[in-house]
Amino acid sequence: MKKALVWIRRSLRLHDHTALSYATNNFDEVYVGFVFDTHILKKLDDKKDHRITFIHDTLDNLNKRLENGGVYVMYGKPEDHIVQLAKDLEVDAVITHKDYELYAQKRDEKVESKLKKENIEFKRFKDHVIFEAEEVRTGSGDFYKVFTPYKNTWFSKIKENPDVLSERKVDISKITYKRVKGYTSDLSLSDIGFERTEKEREYSPDYKKLLKSFNQVKDEYNKKRDYPAVRGTSKLSAYLRFGQVSVRELMRKNWPYENEGEEIWLSELAWRDFYFGLLKTFPHIEKFAYNDKYENIPWINNKDHFKKWCEGKTGVPIVDAGMRELNQTGWMHNRVRMIVASYLTKILIIDWRWGEEYFAKKLIDFDLAANNGGWQWSASTGCDAAPYFRVFNPYRQSERFDKNCEYILKYVPEVKNLPPKYIHEPTKITQKVQDDNNFKWGEDYPKPLVDYSERRKEVIQIFKDAPYE
Repeated sequence: MKKALVWIRRSLRLHDHTALSYATNNFDEVYVGFVFDTHILKKLDDKKDHRITFIHDTLDNLNKRLENGGVYVMYGKPEDHIVQLAKDLEVDAVITHKDYELYAQKRDEKVESKLKKENIEFKRFKDHVIFEAEEVRTGSGDFYKVFTPYKNTWFSKIKENPDVLSERKVDISKITYKRVKGYTSDLSLSDIGFERTEKEREYSPDYKKLLKSFNQVKDEYNKKRDYPAVRGTSKLSAYLRFGQVSVRELMRKNWPYENEGEEIWLSELAWRDFYFGLLKTFPHIEKFAYNDKYENIPWINNKDHFKKWCEGKTGVPIVDAGMRELNQTGWMHNRVRMIVASYLTKILIIDWRWGEEYFAKKLIDFDLAANNGGWQWSASTGCDAAPYFRVFNPYRQSERFDKNCEYILKYVPEVKNLPPKYIHEPTKITQKVQDDNNFKWGEDYPKPLVDYSERRKEVIQIFKDAPYE
């Protein structure tokens, strides 16, 4: 009897799953395991982390669905637990999906090396991207440096081979569970040093409710996606990040696209593959600027300003609303992510890595490749990034994308007495406006940390003078 252990990491589901599909179609008995990796968890400062609760609830949900078994839930080093469990279960193979982050690749090499000594096969399958870096190339065989031609090739390859979107069927009747000393399917949050967090957003283990509601608005995605106060995006990013939903399933729901809204939303999935490909092809970008010219920018890096940015106390309402949304919910609207990132790097002139690290600690949908790509885009240090002279004006962004201040007032109620024009741009507030609206600028709400116009000129000159030795 052939037996396999499927190690789930970024694929916390039982359907359309490449590793589970292969295992249940080629082995007689299949076990499933997940490891809360201490290498990752030790970096989390908040013991009420949205992601850990999200993952824990998802694992509980999987256990309820597996009538013949359950998921072995472990805490520690994967290279120890996966190998030991595989030995105890006497499996012939450990099967998982590919991961493109540098740490993940080194971790998998350790696991593979240990399994090889035990004569246990280790197989990895592509699962959380449509195309890997090696599959979408220029005519000369290089990875694309610009997104638009990458996207065009990406779409063309799907048209040429629609099977890349087909469902990878899983026979869950093959999945089983047996008691193994030292292992359990019921590891509590307290067992791994965390506490339950109550999330403001709807993050149940089931993504289908969000997918259904998005299907009702996706045709207008191109028109509404930039407005944080309206229901214009899918809000499926966390489910995609941890694999509760398959990227192939999301593609199939909208392919072939019938309108501009669907096309642009599918382009977001192409961006996702693009960033994974960048990280795989240029691993140095995890720590350094993609564009060497901008590696030694003389960032001001004012620690007090960074603290105020983190807390949502910059004195710029749209920026503060975004940071408070992040701190309270573990999520932030994508347009607002660009606004707060541009403000940190181009107005406060603080190193993009500081902001990237803070997002990494807070975002429930944190994904190294996309987070890095987004921050380097905003800071103008990355591949196909915004040109250095493009500096988001947070006041104009606020007026354009939150005209009635609905989003701002949800998170920055201190300014509710002010007319919208002053909420968008408090620097216009006069003493008369304060008196007429029972508002004390600098007391009820802070004044901006810096002057936008002056800093904009300064940062453009800084980038213009690059490179710095």
